[in-house]
Amino acid sequence: MVQKMMARAQGDTKSAIWLVGDSNPKNWESRLQEPLDSRHPARHNIWTPILLEIQDKVFEAAKLHIDQSKFYVRNAIQNTQYKPAQLDLLWSEYLQQAVKDFNTDVQTHNPQVIFCFGAFSLEFTRRATSSGKHAPYKSWNTRTLGEQFRDAIESFDPTVTNIIPLLHASIARGKFLESHDYFCDFSDANYFIYVGDAIAEKFLQFRSQLNIWVS
Repeated sequence: MVQKMMARAQGDTKSAIWLVGDSNPKNWESRLQEPLDSRHPARHNIWTPILLEIQDKVFEAAKLHIDQSKFYVRNAIQNTQYKPAQLDLLWSEYLQQAVKDFNTDVQTHNPQVIFCFGAFSLEFTRRATSSGKHAPYKSWNTRTLGEQFRDAIESFDPTVTNIIPLLHASIARGKFLESHDYFCDFSDANYFIYVGDAIAEKFLQFRSQLNIWVS
C-alpha cells in the first residue's frame, strides 16, 4: 500500500495571515492531511483558544469575524530530522535553502502577519525575513518569546510583514502554568487571554487595512 504524504501546506499563499509550525509530527504525518491538522490535539492546544479569544473580542467590539479560510498554514520544515541542534548557530545547506525558499514566498506574497509557533519556527522565520541577528533557536525560551511578542504587538504595522511569536508545546506540557507566567511576565497569567486580547486590539485598530474578515 502506498503511504500517504502529508500536504506541504494548506490554504493560499496570498492570505494575509500565515501560521507557521515547527515540523511534521514524525509518528503521525502519514495519517494527517496538513500542517496543524485540525484533528491533531496540538492545533487545539496551541491555537484554537487564542483564535476564540480574538473572535470574541472583535465581534464584541465591531461585530466582525475573522475568516479562517484566509489562513495559510505550513511548517517551517517537513522532516524533523533536518532540524538543527538547539545550540547551532550555523545551519546546514538543506536548512539554508529552506530559509531562502521561504524568503521567496514571503517576498512574493507579502503576508501581513506570520504567527510562529515555538522557538524553531520563530528563528526560521526571522532568518527568512532578515529580522534581527541569527541566534541558536534555544535562545528563544518562554520568556524571550514573550518579550518578542510584546515588541511585535507594540510595533505592529499592517503595511509590512509582522512576525508574531506564540508558544508551541510548552503551553500544553508539565510546566504549563509556568509558561503562562513566563510568557506574559506576570503571576497567575492566562496566556491565551493575554495574547488573544493583544492581537484582537491590533486587528481592530487596523481593521480597514487587514484583509482577514468574513465578508
